[in-house]
Order: sequence, then C-alpha cells, then structure tokens
Amino acid sequence: MRKKLLLSSISSLIILTGCGSSINLNKYSPTNAPKAQAMPSKAELAGKKANVIVMDAGNNNIAIAKKAEAGNTIGTKINGALAASNEVNIIQRLKSTNLEDEVKRAELAKTLGTKGVNYIIGGKIANATYNWTFHEESRWTDKKGRVHITPPSISYESCISGNIKVLSLPNLNIVKTIPIDACVHDSEDARSPSQARRYDASLVRRAAMEAADDATYPLKNFFAPKGYIEEIRRNGDDLIAEVTIGTKNGLKTGQDVIFYTLKTITNKLSGKSHKEAVKTGEGTVSNQIGNDYAWIIVNNIEDGATLHIGDYIKPVSKEGFFTKIIKAVN
Repeated sequence: MRKKLLLSSISSLIILTGCGSSINLNKYSPTNAPKAQAMPSKAELAGKKANVIVMDAGNNNIAIAKKAEAGNTIGTKINGALAASNEVNIIQRLKSTNLEDEVKRAELAKTLGTKGVNYIIGGKIANATYNWTFHEESRWTDKKGRVHITPPSISYESCISGNIKVLSLPNLNIVKTIPIDACVHDSEDARSPSQARRYDASLVRRAAMEAADDATYPLKNFFAPKGYIEEIRRNGDDLIAEVTIGTKNGLKTGQDVIFYTLKTITNKLSGKSHKEAVKTGEGTVSNQIGNDYAWIIVNNIEDGATLHIGDYIKPVSKEGFFTKIIKAVN
C-alpha cells in the first residue's frame, strides 16, 4: 500500500515538473548593467576543468571497516560519481590508508603540482559499526479474535561515519570538508541466534556506499562549471542573464543555479587583500539554451546585491527525487 501511495505522489509531481522555465527573448530589453569588480580572465572564460586525484578514504585501523575495505568503497563511489558528472578530469586513483600521511610528503605535492594536478580528494572513516539482534516470535490477537504471528528473525545494522576532504595543490590547503554518515539495515527469518551472520562485509560496504553519497553532491557543486554573465535583459521587474556555458557543460532547462560575484577583501590591519566569492542571487536555466550559452531566469537577488557583467553562475546538483523515493521505499 505504501509503495502505491508513493507511486501516486510521483505521478502527481511529474505533471507539475518542468513548468515556469519558458521565456520569450523578444519581450526582454537589454540593460546597461555594471561590470564586475573582478572580470574573468581568458583562461577562466575558456572553462578549463580541474585535474583531480581521488584517494581511498582511510580505514583508520578500524577492524570492521578494514576487513570490508570500506575506504576503498568510498573512494570508488566518489571517483565514479565525479567521472560520470564530467565536471573534472580524473587523473588517477591513489591507494592509501591515511590521507594526512600522503599529503604531508612535500615531494609528492610538488610532483603532482608540476603534473598539473589541482586537487586531491580523500578522507577518513571515523567510526564503523556492525550489529545484529535476534527477535523472538511474537503473537497478537485482533478485535475479531484472529491470531497474528510474527516469526522469529534477526535484524542487522551497519553504520559508517567520517569525513571527506578536498585539498588544493601544491600548498595542500584544505578547501572543503564534508561530513559523511549513513546506516543500512537487513533482516532475515531465523529460528535461533546461532543463525546470525556474525559479520557481513557486504552490509558494511553498503553502509560505506550510502555514506559516500553524502559527499557526491557537495563535491559536484564544488567542481561545477562557472558560467560568466555576458548580458542582462529586463522585462518590467523580471530579469534574465545570458551566461557562457550551456548543454555542453551539462546545463539543463529547469536546473537551479546560484549567482556569485568576486569581491576584493582587504585586511585593515595587515593591508593584505584576497578575493572572495559572494552569493548575489538564485536562478533557473530557461528554455533558451545552446551548446555554449544559456539564458538564466533571475528568481531572487540578495538584499543589497547587484548583478554585474562578468559575475558568474554555478549550477546546483541535487539528489534526484526518484533516488530519494527509492531510499524511502527500501
């Protein structure tokens, strides 16, 4: 019954999906928009992908994780997700039990840097558990006097938690840390506790796969291609912006994006300056899209913010609706 209700909900949502992304360019007039404080370079406009190495997550000498090679499972899942997204160049895989030990080797960092590697992705499992519980047979009688019997069974649970880190080369600065945490379950009919699986590596690996899912979408968003604003048009209070990326970069009509501008921040005490990305708004990819361009519908502008020529957008990756439904059913 639960699955039927879920399928009904899915059908209803499908009918509503895809609306609100169509625009008629002829109804919009060009605006005299200001230029960004930091305009993109030719290299940035070319949209060169980052070169990335994905390492196995360290098992941290946790026997349950080590026995199941959970760290390898996490690294494999992240590697595959990024490769499929086509947003980075995967250079190679590095086998390691300890990310920190590897990246602290200055020579390795220098060597990878000279090879054009921009980032290393690795991490560590902080905790891994595997437990089972035997459930005795239970009986209950309904209002009509019918007896219901639940046979004896054994339930299983495995949990994995830790973090994934992104380090930039050659300085090995940690530029992003993503916590991961997941539990998976299984059960089977059994007559006695002696039938329990005292350890199940496949269930631990499933937990590692689910935990790795926590990192895949944040990583995709981190490495998402930038599309720079070339033109801004207006129709009354409605704004649209043309950007320098399109279907070739994975953009799709109806996809959510975030607008950013680069600002120069100066420390008043030291006098040192650095560039910082500041969110200025949110938008949706319209139906006006090609290989190398797309018109973005501006849905929201942050208080006090302004869109500039030379600002950029990054598409937002989200866990698919159907994936969430499948997880809920399981």
